[in-house]
Amino acid sequence: MMRCFHLRVDSEDIFRSAVESVNPKKLIQTNLSIRGDVLKVANKEYVLKRRCFLVGFGKATYGMAVTAENILGDKLEAGIVSVPHGSLIDKPREGSKLTFIEGARNNLPDKNAEAAAKQILELALKLDEDDMLLVLISGGGSALLPLPMEPITLAEKTQVITLLASAGASISELNAVRRCLSLVKGGGLAKAAYPARVASLILSDIVGDPLDLIASGPTVTPSKDALQAWHIISKYGLESKVPKSVYNCLHLTRPWVPQIYSHVDNIIVGNNGIAVSAAMKEACSRNYSTVVLSTTIQGLVPTVALFYTSLACHICSRAPPTVVQNFIRNSESLIGSSLDAAALISAISEADGMKGLCVIAGGETTVEVKGNGVGGRNQELALTFSLYIQEALKNIDPLNMYDVLFLSAGTDGIDGPTQAAGAVAYRGQLEAWEGTISPKEYLANNDSNTFFKQLCHGNDLVVTGHTGTNVMDLHILMVT
Repeated sequence: MMRCFHLRVDSEDIFRSAVESVNPKKLIQTNLSIRGDVLKVANKEYVLKRRCFLVGFGKATYGMAVTAENILGDKLEAGIVSVPHGSLIDKPREGSKLTFIEGARNNLPDKNAEAAAKQILELALKLDEDDMLLVLISGGGSALLPLPMEPITLAEKTQVITLLASAGASISELNAVRRCLSLVKGGGLAKAAYPARVASLILSDIVGDPLDLIASGPTVTPSKDALQAWHIISKYGLESKVPKSVYNCLHLTRPWVPQIYSHVDNIIVGNNGIAVSAAMKEACSRNYSTVVLSTTIQGLVPTVALFYTSLACHICSRAPPTVVQNFIRNSESLIGSSLDAAALISAISEADGMKGLCVIAGGETTVEVKGNGVGGRNQELALTFSLYIQEALKNIDPLNMYDVLFLSAGTDGIDGPTQAAGAVAYRGQLEAWEGTISPKEYLANNDSNTFFKQLCHGNDLVVTGHTGTNVMDLHILMVT
């Protein structure tokens, strides 16, 4: 049995509570209602003059769309929803007006997703000023709405995004390039739907909830900055590797003239902050002294892992408040400036009279792909943390006095092309395996999933299956 088993149980229950708080069906029920001919979306009201249509794309949109159809009833004319491969476990109800198209296996654009994007665009182009279009958007929407500008092929566009991702480009950078190569992203869908009224219900999967980057911003004010996209490609030294069609698209396109789309409302209905708040509530209910560190964690995995390791060392060493304050201040590039260091210091001091300390954060790290192994950013972060804690134990004696556990998992239940949402790491996790399997070798090959499958028979993996939602990742650091 693993050490600090109670922490493992509590951490996973806290994580699952966070995921449940952003259940897409609940979010739609909370934010969508209809009374007579008045449709209410969050705090906005729309009079349905004629027809109401629905389109959607993303990992969470199956549940969002089914719930929306139940609410709209006979007010819904028709709808097209692009969902991930394997989403249709439950068949749509008899007589449903929604067409679901599965695609983007392993979150990679494919012909099925491209066909769905074409149908969604065709539907939008047929609307007039008396029509209403509901757009459901969640994380994974970029891969599920691929429609490259001609003459770029889907394979060429995918090649560019794969090159950038492997080089360590952030999700914001990937989407900034995607929207410049697409007919529907970067405001393209909103433009196609004009003059119909458009309301987008958005489940955010990007740090800071930038509307122009979530699913690459298909319904926001257009922002297709080709020069910015080329600068991103150049930043990673990929100028000579991109197809000629992509080069021409980004260099021969006329300068983009910003426009304001007054016919569109974009409404965030769920994000990482909601999940983190739910996690905090659950941790408090289990008698942990709890503090929310940030909802904007970002950075390369080794850098973030070192931050969490250093934080654990500060906590176990009972570092003076001034030292903790300086540590947090110096870490703002990773965690943002939202945390009041005094709140962390207070939580640390109050943990003695409680079950322990629970530090909760959310965000999304970046993996620099150098190998050909199987893994994901959460499993790689957990393994790197475990390795760093093992090294720290040799020099920081107070670590031996505490149980320390770190969980990193994706709210979508899928971490990279694996069946795990993430993994847990804890003090002493690697001790029994020294000399038999090398975590450094697995990390060098980006093979964290294979490592965890061998370690403790895979029991340190966090496995939830598809959750049907996606609001980035959760990190839970527990010390007791």
